[in-house]
Amino acid sequence: MGRGGKKLLTREAILAAEDRAIVEFEVPEWGGFVKIKPLSLRGRAKILEASREKDEKEVDPVRFTAQVFIAGVVEPAFTEEDLEALGDKNAAPIDRVSNEILQLSGIDVKALARARGNF
Repeated sequence: MGRGGKKLLTREAILAAEDRAIVEFEVPEWGGFVKIKPLSLRGRAKILEASREKDEKEVDPVRFTAQVFIAGVVEPAFTEEDLEALGDKNAAPIDRVSNEILQLSGIDVKALARARGNF
């Protein structure tokens, strides 16, 4: 036991922990809900990489939002093939779903928006 009677976690306990719980998220514009989950560390890195144009440092905010949506919505499932179709959908529900995924992932959406200036 550590200070204050708290348990010190082991490497095994951390790696075995189920820390990406699936959550239902209501989307009134679509008449129901979707199931979402937080991004993994590896998933977040892949999204950032996929959201950049070749040889660019800047992240495309539309592509970033769509990539977060695709990675975080588990039911119904979406794929890269849906990127163009998602780009034609109402931005408000996609933004809300993507922002919730980011919040579940421990990413401060408001700080991210301030830093990017275009979310």
